Amino acid sequence: MNRVLKKLLLFKLLLILLPVLAQDGSPFLDFGNQGLALKNFGETSLVISSVSQGASGRIAVLATEYPILIATIGFIQVYNEDGSTDTSFGDNGYLIIANDTGTPINNISVLDDNTILYQYGDTVIKLLPNGDRDLSFGDNGSINNNNGSSISVLNYALHEDGSIYTSGIIYSTNRDYFLKKYTSNGLVDTTFGDQGRAVFPLNPFLNFYKKPIKFLDNGTILINYSTKENTNSDILNKVVRISQNGQVDTSFGNNGSIEIYFQGLRNTAIHVFNTGSFLLSFVSYDTENDLFIRKILKFIPNGTQDVNFADNGILDGYSVAFIQENQRFITTSETPDWEGGVTPFLRRHFSNGAFDASFVFQYNYSELSGYIISPTPNGKILLAGSDIWYNGPEINLLVAQYNNSPLGIDENKNNPPIIFPNPSKDVFSIICDCDLQNKRYTITDISGKIIKQGLFIHSKITLNLSEIQKGAYFLAIEDTTLKLLKI
Repeated sequence: MNRVLKKLLLFKLLLILLPVLAQDGSPFLDFGNQGLALKNFGETSLVISSVSQGASGRIAVLATEYPILIATIGFIQVYNEDGSTDTSFGDNGYLIIANDTGTPINNISVLDDNTILYQYGDTVIKLLPNGDRDLSFGDNGSINNNNGSSISVLNYALHEDGSIYTSGIIYSTNRDYFLKKYTSNGLVDTTFGDQGRAVFPLNPFLNFYKKPIKFLDNGTILINYSTKENTNSDILNKVVRISQNGQVDTSFGNNGSIEIYFQGLRNTAIHVFNTGSFLLSFVSYDTENDLFIRKILKFIPNGTQDVNFADNGILDGYSVAFIQENQRFITTSETPDWEGGVTPFLRRHFSNGAFDASFVFQYNYSELSGYIISPTPNGKILLAGSDIWYNGPEINLLVAQYNNSPLGIDENKNNPPIIFPNPSKDVFSIICDCDLQNKRYTITDISGKIIKQGLFIHSKITLNLSEIQKGAYFLAIEDTTLKLLKI
């Protein structure tokens, strides 16, 4: 085979492999125009609230437009999987959902059947694939939790089984936090909590910052919020774990919850690994130095902080965007310029907080006024934002996709439990970046004789070996064996 023919074959092979070998973090060039889908909205300004891609590839962006000298407009813009406008939805892919009401809109979800859920104030609304209200859902197409002025809905969350949870505040004398469950067709699920609703006291309460609900693989639910007792007090960040039936899971943290006062920082989001461990992002704004302060903490399933994460338990300078399928996670870290423009900068990390150098983000557009990112069903990164004012006067709505490999071996499966203190005179504590609850264990001596065996009932685990003699023993938990030293 001559040299020219070899080069031609090699070139063709590279063309075939190029999509497969695309650098993680680079633009996904099959989407839109070189990875970008732009829609011109003229002389205006846009605020992006939420973006979602469904299993079919359909993309929906929820946003608010602030036209010059015209009333504000809440709208949904829908795209096909390739970034082209989905003209089957609304008016050529565009649907106005609110007009100058001042009511917030947020949290959009594209469901597997291409229907769409979004939140409008205290109401969760469902749309058919063409944008019409789905009148078979809830009460004529919506769920409205607010039967009076005493309730404020902060968020809704969609479970993978199709059920819907709403959360918010009851403005009674004590001001309580509530969680309410609905079936996939929008009806109250009375098997949850007390006739479909679980209520928890909020104390202290001055300022309240809403957070999304997160579901764990074992069916429990994590709710988290930040609040203050008074104007001079530190910010309290609280995480509560709720069982499937709506009761507080007292095996978590301190009687069902953990409280974190962390350098005056406010928790912005919670992100859950499939082991039950979770990340908390904290943020504040330093007005003196004109920059954001960002920190991430990691907690194991029982609510104990993981001090082996990142640098002495803290990943400094980053906020979590999402955790991907192989349990690596994506972060953001940029600070707006003095005129409000941001240039997105993403990084990928291993589950222990270390940087993943195989991901190199290659942003390919100009500064934005703000943006939202979300994982696509196939693991890519979906970004939605809008032009900052100084790149106008005409403003574009941007939707972009970037390559990202979400698959591979779950990294947490290789993390063994940690025993401390070890050696110990009597009590050994066990922590793990995994869920040991309801796992069987066996303790044997060096001859193989069984000394003790049982079932870990709670996620907070201790072994009291005060009754056995000094020496070396082996703790077997499923396919993991650890050495214990009794002194």
